[in-house]
Amino acid sequence: MKHLKLFEEFEKECIKQEIDLIYRDRDVVCLIPKTQRASYIYGKRTFWCSTRMDTFEEIAEGGDVILFRFIFKDGYKMRLTYDLSTKLMDWSDKSSVHYFEGNKDNPFKISNSEIAKELTKYSKYKDKIFELSERINSIPKICKDKIIDIIKSKKRVDYKFSEEEYVSPKLRTNLHTF
Repeated sequence: MKHLKLFEEFEKECIKQEIDLIYRDRDVVCLIPKTQRASYIYGKRTFWCSTRMDTFEEIAEGGDVILFRFIFKDGYKMRLTYDLSTKLMDWSDKSSVHYFEGNKDNPFKISNSEIAKELTKYSKYKDKIFELSERINSIPKICKDKIIDIIKSKKRVDYKFSEEEYVSPKLRTNLHTF
């Protein structure tokens, strides 16, 4: 049920202005967070470095790096980070491990040899690698096409920066109790 609530968050006006909604259907949402707050909210319960202010700003500075976020109805999250200037990209599930790193025009074409390479490199994450590759394959074609169009356009993302790092109100309350 919590995951459905996150889907409802896309309807709130305040956060709509902080994301570029790429695709949405009943099973998956794809977005680009344009602020650290949006990155934090939609990266909640992950170990993605881009949810922290210092790293978000470092990654987003200049707008060449695109932070694609995928949130599935069952709560599974994954991300694609793509650098327009170098064509370097990587995928990650909720962990901070970078899988399928490489230089590609199409980040959705992952060969069996690439999967085998990841399995050799990260053998203890075998199940995560298979699930991630299955989730990548499950992304609807229309969503993939939109992402490839964004990459081909080489249009930089207009990220917004804030004076303060966003943390959840609950976490902020916990921090003040020390």
